[in-house]
Amino acid sequence: MSTQPRILYFSSLFPSPCEPYRGSFSLRRVQALIRAGADVQVVCPVGLTPPIRLSLEPGSAVRWVGRQLSIPSRSTVEGVPVSYPKWVWPPKALIGGLEGHLLYRQVTGKLDRLIGTFRPDAIVASWLPDAAAACLVGRRHGIPVVAIAEGSDLLYLPRMYRWWPQMRSALNTAQAVVFVSEHLRSRAPAAGLHGHAEFVVHNGFDETLFVPPEERKEGNEAVVLTVGWHTEVKDQATLLKAAAIATPRIGRPLRVVLVGEGPLKPRLRELAGDLGLTAVDFLGQRSQAELVPLYQAADVFCLPSRSEGMGCVLLEAMGCGTPVVASRVGGIPEVVPEESGILVPASDSPALAVALKAALERSWDHDTIRRRALDRFTWEQTAAGLLGVVADVLAQPHPTSVRSREVLV
Repeated sequence: MSTQPRILYFSSLFPSPCEPYRGSFSLRRVQALIRAGADVQVVCPVGLTPPIRLSLEPGSAVRWVGRQLSIPSRSTVEGVPVSYPKWVWPPKALIGGLEGHLLYRQVTGKLDRLIGTFRPDAIVASWLPDAAAACLVGRRHGIPVVAIAEGSDLLYLPRMYRWWPQMRSALNTAQAVVFVSEHLRSRAPAAGLHGHAEFVVHNGFDETLFVPPEERKEGNEAVVLTVGWHTEVKDQATLLKAAAIATPRIGRPLRVVLVGEGPLKPRLRELAGDLGLTAVDFLGQRSQAELVPLYQAADVFCLPSRSEGMGCVLLEAMGCGTPVVASRVGGIPEVVPEESGILVPASDSPALAVALKAALERSWDHDTIRRRALDRFTWEQTAAGLLGVVADVLAQPHPTSVRSREVLV
């Protein structure tokens, strides 16, 4: 292997002109790989099947498909070359677990041409359904595959997908499976997931962007910030309930700031009103740069998730020296030491209220909070870990190409 491996990064979790905030962690991961010397090209499959929430809104569904179709077949995102092949799938209630196979069949021709010119040493695939397709591509071309389990793909899909055994069969041909936390790796046996080798490589944060403020000021309000998709799993409802409990106890006004979008946003607005919370800001999605002053201005960052693979937003907050209060679930305990925050049971609003009050009254060492994040969780460390996995994989015998015959799916 050369000192600069050629990596084909395959994932639908990557920014596009229509969804510039989607999969920002994938973009940062790829940029770190490039800074570390790897030659990387990205393939981001673009789905043309509208989300189920638009099924009763034909006009919205048509506009959504039009936006997806407008994405160019090739583009550059912050210096990273990206191909955007289009594909479609039937309802996942019927084919859940087979989308990797369907994706493979629909994008094979485009990938054949790209692989023929780029000649990657390895494929790194993020998100298990995409990784299943990548495994079939790798088998077709005799290219080793590193599959990355990000979180909900391993925690939920095995029990949600009726065809999970077929997806698992494809994934278990990967030369390596990478988990973004030890917790995720511990869940793999129950799902029957394994590669020829297994590794844990944590995600990171941009330490040059997420930095403490020059001066940390205490305002008249206590500000609690959360960042995440508005869904049941992220559980912002528990945060709002906890804020209602904590507000009369903390001795100053409490403001809750929610960054993100999602199907539960209207319900969360209604809940805030029902709880009598008057200082709640719904800011919508924000870019990485726009998040920095929000992290810096917050007294506490809160992640009340019911499930979490790792939680990059925790690292971003800690990089800004901001203490965190989070659920004790998934990979979060691996990320948050006691010097940096307080962990509580998930979906327990009284316990979360107590933790928020304690965090707001505690005198935190903001430099130590940042230092703990820098010790283990920069994107440079992530890139070094992934390149180590790729080197380990390439040192083994390569998989045999089966291009001469169709892959059985």
